[in-house]
Amino acid sequence: SRIDGWQVALSILQRMRRYGPSPNDQTYANILQACAESGQINVALSLLKELQKSSFPLTSKIYLPLLKACANTRNVNVAQSLIESMKENSLRITIEHMNSYLSVVAKCKESARAL
Repeated sequence: SRIDGWQVALSILQRMRRYGPSPNDQTYANILQACAESGQINVALSLLKELQKSSFPLTSKIYLPLLKACANTRNVNVAQSLIESMKENSLRITIEHMNSYLSVVAKCKESARAL
């Protein structure tokens, strides 16, 4: 059977956690991007929840691939919750984050959510 890139990315993450080097925010951003681009948004969100529960220091970089995936899948509810999560964690919301969020809103024609 064929193994998708997101599965390989998660396998590499497991090896890194076990043997090193320790994953950083860019590592997680890349893995979240691999999941999201493969249509595995729920896997990506599960990984984000795992990170939120751990002692790993969340950064803005981790959220960007998820917001971009929301734009591709027109998932305005998840995008809204991601922006809220960033605010709750006092993470810097960049123009890239907002542009991805606005893309979701525009595609979903839910302009009331933008504020």
